[in-house]
Amino acid sequence: MIFDTSTGTLSGTPTQILDSTVFTITALNTLGSLAQTFTLNVLPAVITTANVVIPAPVAGATPVRSIISNGQYTAQISWSPAVSTTFAGNESYTATVTLTAEAGYTLTGVAAGLFTINGGAPTSANSINAGVFSKAFPATVASGGGNTGGGGNTGGGDTTPIPTTPPVTIIETSTALIKETVTAVIGSNGSGSTLTTLYLQVVDPSDTSIASTKPTCVEIYSRATVPQLLGKKCSDEFGKIDYQISEGKISLRVFELDKNTIYNEYFGEVIGSLFKLDDASLFASTNRYAVSLKLEKIEAVGATPTVMPVAVSTVAKKSKYFTTTKETKGLLKYTLKNKSASFNQDGSKLLQILLPSVGNKATKVTVTVMTPEKKSFVIINSKSVGKNKSYKLPNIKFLKKGKLKIQVKYGSTTRVLLLNVR
Repeated sequence: MIFDTSTGTLSGTPTQILDSTVFTITALNTLGSLAQTFTLNVLPAVITTANVVIPAPVAGATPVRSIISNGQYTAQISWSPAVSTTFAGNESYTATVTLTAEAGYTLTGVAAGLFTINGGAPTSANSINAGVFSKAFPATVASGGGNTGGGGNTGGGDTTPIPTTPPVTIIETSTALIKETVTAVIGSNGSGSTLTTLYLQVVDPSDTSIASTKPTCVEIYSRATVPQLLGKKCSDEFGKIDYQISEGKISLRVFELDKNTIYNEYFGEVIGSLFKLDDASLFASTNRYAVSLKLEKIEAVGATPTVMPVAVSTVAKKSKYFTTTKETKGLLKYTLKNKSASFNQDGSKLLQILLPSVGNKATKVTVTVMTPEKKSFVIINSKSVGKNKSYKLPNIKFLKKGKLKIQVKYGSTTRVLLLNVR
């Protein structure tokens, strides 16, 4: 607050909440003095950030149970029916969101039906002055099992089992608008300022075309002589971060959860309803800026494996989670068409991955498997494949349950398959 001693005017916008307090202003001159008292009560701002993003349930995936502060509130998410570890297949889940206002904000004054989930109206809306609402999601796809394919077929066709659960694309291809604005009510006088949503996608530092699902956070600072922390937000299970912020020049520090001493820093600016980030590109098929952690040194993978003339290789350093094999009994076949996909894999079955084509130029194919313990194993190293040719990866046999990341590189293209081996 600013007091003009020449006019006696008190002006400005309070920056802290204040209970009803009596203040006295005294004016003095040669003729005497005059005192004036007034009462100031600074109320918390009403929450205005309306949308809550909750990834839809997918069989085998871990549910989101909380949302770290977006500057106005935190959120707790409960699921019905209850989920102990991961979502089951063929089940309809309902998420109930309970908001808790951050310091300086309040739910008192929130309109009924204000909040949305994933941009749409919830199944059960919030009441006035309340932050509890819910959404019923479509049933998850049944997981596991396989089609024996040979039932009654005597024509000699392909009877190899195939996965019954279609792969789930983890990179959102729909456009995310950068120019999304909301009005934030400041204090109790009804004046407003514009908030702009920062849409970020955390990517693999070694390949920015791949979304990173590693728990990652962003701290947002003002670009001043003494930078001030404006807020912090961490990624969801798909590596996405949405954060609303006012106009001004900012810097973003991207770091691994709970390890903010090592970070990548990006500089940008919010101008009106537009967010610009310097020296950063948009993530494929979105309007999200791609940001990444420091490029970490990849763990040693052992000696280069021996690549056989056919599509079979041996893993030089043995993994306790998988091995390659020439066996074919119980083999599931999967065609890797998209840049990124995921599905549940029956651990008792073998898996063969097929690239439908390597493109119109001869190229070399390299395949790496990362295990849950973050160790990488090269199973194909620079295998030459002719132009327009398809390519079958070695058959994979699973030895232990867990989540595996299979990365296939050929030419300038990288495709990733996330497997939840059950």
